[in-house]
Order: sequence, then C-alpha cells, then structure tokens
Amino acid sequence: MPVAEAKSGAERVQEFLGGKVPRTGAELVKALKLSGTPDEALVAARKCLADACEEDRGATAPEVLAAMEAADEDGRNEGTLSKARRLVATGKVRTPERAAVPIEEQILSAKK
Repeated sequence: MPVAEAKSGAERVQEFLGGKVPRTGAELVKALKLSGTPDEALVAARKCLADACEEDRGATAPEVLAAMEAADEDGRNEGTLSKARRLVATGKVRTPERAAVPIEEQILSAKK
C-alpha cells in the first residue's frame, strides 16, 4: 500500500479555508496552527478569543490580529504576524517550499 505524502502547511490551510479569508478569530488561529505556527506564538491570539468568549461574543480575525500585534513588543513574532496579516488579507499563506536537497548538502556538494 503506498504511503500518503504529507501535506504542507499551506495545503492544510487552503483545505481548511477553501480560499476564503478567515472572518473569525477562531478561524485565523486554526489556520495559523495548521500552517505550523508554534503554540507559544498563539498565546495572545488565544487570550483574545477567551476574552471575547467571556463577553459572550466572538472575536473577529482583525481583532485577533490586532491583539497579536499589540502583544509583540519585542518583535520576536514578526514572522507569525506577517503570516497572519497575509491570511487576513488574502486567505492564503506562503510557506517555504521543501527543498529537494537540503541547503547544507547543496553547499557541501558545491565545494567538491
């Protein structure tokens, strides 16, 4: 039986969103998680979702993005924020393509 090829983060996001932009904060957080964003980069987003639930409402994707931006005082999550901005604007995420040959192997083979 052939082994199924693993989907990339971009493929999983595309499948989840269906090419549409995330409207809710929960959709944005799930899309970020599917794209490979680590949990520690989603703490502010999840806090925003929880705070909105406490108020008996849902957070919008732009609201969650704003909370993530406000929480990133040191700029360490700029990659995640860039991905989130792209998702809110286009519904798509661009992830690095898997290289057929890892970069270190390309460099080492070029030296021979």
